[in-house]
Parts: sequence; C-alpha cells; structure tokens
Amino acid sequence: MSPGFLLAPHFCRPGILTRTAPSRAILKDIDFGLRIARRTADLEIGQTVVVKEGIVIAVEGLEGTDRAIRRGGRLAGPGFVVVKAAGHPRI
Repeated sequence: MSPGFLLAPHFCRPGILTRTAPSRAILKDIDFGLRIARRTADLEIGQTVVVKEGIVIAVEGLEGTDRAIRRGGRLAGPGFVVVKAAGHPRI
C-alpha cells in the first residue's frame, strides 16, 4: 500500500513555485528528465538526473544526489536542469 495518502498534505501544490516561470526549452528538459529519472529509479540505478538541451549529462550513482548535481553542473555548464523522481515501490 502506498503511503501517498499520509504524505499528501505535505506535498507541494502543482504549478510554478518560483518567481520566474520556466521557458519552453526548460519545460522540455524537465519532462525528458522526469521520464529518465523515473526509469533509472525503477531500475534502482539512481533517482536524480542532470539534463541540458535534451541530453542526459549525469545520473546519480553511489555518490548521492548532491555530488551527482555538482558533477553534472561541472560537465554541463550554465543552463542545466536537475530532476529527481522516486521509483515504484516493490512489494
């Protein structure tokens, strides 16, 4: 059974949570990154991906989220997107 109903009151509301709305290009990278992050999470590879212009720059490994973001940022340069997703629970 999913714990989603217990956690739902603590989730962010849908929509833009920042002062600046993302561009179409950024939204495209977010959508792409989310699809990849969900797959890698389901495969228990890692939950975080760094994407830039439709290219996966880094995938989280044993080093953890923070280091994957730093590594991806160094490789990508300015304008990258970070996406983190949980996999489907195994029962």
